[in-house]
Amino acid sequence: MLFILYLSLAIMVFSFVYKKTRDALHPIAVLPTIWFLTAAISSLQLGDYQTSWLLETHIMVILSGLAYVAAGIPAANPRDGTRGNELRINDTYILLTRFLFIFCVFVTANIFVSKGMDLSFFREVSGADLKTEVGHGLSTVSSIETYIINFLPFCALFSVFELLYSGREDRHLIYNILVIAVAVMYCLFILHSRGTLLYIILGTIFILNCKKRISIRYLLLAGIGVVVVLGLIMMNRVFHESIVYSGVEGVNNLVLSSTYNYIVYCFQNFNEIVEEGSRYNIFANVGQSLYKVLGIYDDGNIIRHEVAYVFNAVGWLSPFYDDLGFLGTLFYPWLIGRILVRFYNGTRTNKYYVLVLASLQKAIYTAFFGNYFLSAFSVMLPYFLIGVVCVFSSKVNVVYPKIRLRLPENNTAKSKVRIRILR
Repeated sequence: MLFILYLSLAIMVFSFVYKKTRDALHPIAVLPTIWFLTAAISSLQLGDYQTSWLLETHIMVILSGLAYVAAGIPAANPRDGTRGNELRINDTYILLTRFLFIFCVFVTANIFVSKGMDLSFFREVSGADLKTEVGHGLSTVSSIETYIINFLPFCALFSVFELLYSGREDRHLIYNILVIAVAVMYCLFILHSRGTLLYIILGTIFILNCKKRISIRYLLLAGIGVVVVLGLIMMNRVFHESIVYSGVEGVNNLVLSSTYNYIVYCFQNFNEIVEEGSRYNIFANVGQSLYKVLGIYDDGNIIRHEVAYVFNAVGWLSPFYDDLGFLGTLFYPWLIGRILVRFYNGTRTNKYYVLVLASLQKAIYTAFFGNYFLSAFSVMLPYFLIGVVCVFSSKVNVVYPKIRLRLPENNTAKSKVRIRILR
């Protein structure tokens, strides 16, 4: 019965938003649809460590999704007319994005080498041990160094956006392809992080869809491809004896059991938090970055990420509930929905909003897994930096001299090379 209820909510929300906006990847359609679908899967109660949810948990799961939809639907507009619009990538955007990428690469490389993680380190350690060893090696890095390490993959979104929204010269094409390749290889073979790779994959799909509407059929194929890629990465770095591959009644398939476990125990952890009750740590979780700046941060006020002692994920509602109780699970989803729909509507007149929304796609798709909207400073900093690049690129145009060499027509000793400086 609960499965049918949540499944019906997912179908109705998606159908309603899609009919109004004609965009399958509208943020007001994607988040609640996946939220209700994952809640439907969790309600099957097939896990060995699952327990029945409290009625209060069900109410908050349902109302939070509806609050998010209610915030965005009145302002949601179809995106007809925004497809195919070109954007002149100016020199400001080029200078800022090149600087950020080069700076991140050099600093990240220096951090890894200084911690003893050179090329020989990655040849000797692989698979599940690699992510663990890298984590141990980076455990002593400063907060600023952590921010730089985390931001490097976002540089790929700058390049994807530039490639799709502005035709550039061959030298820019080569640069952008190089940036994307470096970022993907960094996620796959250095960090071994599926979550970080998701920022690039989901952001790229969103930018493509904004440039040229992708049909639902191809979006479904892309979704299957993403799941397969993430499954292959997981099987490479997680031991087969791990609990993630077992504990599902009647399911022996490794991929299916692991997918089920990753979904349901996020909701299980949230239910455990609801059973314990909200501590009403007013804005301590959502505003933890500001609390650190003000010097009043207390780690004891931050929600625990491993409650049911199975997985270290608690879903996006957990910090909202811990801060403001039942009210928080309604207010914050409503607020996030309002902000996202304003960004989306802004893409009609300012294409840089597409890039901002692209950086938020993981937060939109994985709300069941964690809060990637209002969280730690390391999570929110990339959004802020991308926003700064977009604001400066749309408001400020820095023009730097370009030198063009004009070669002589006849290759003779008397010929002279003329240099023309363009401004």
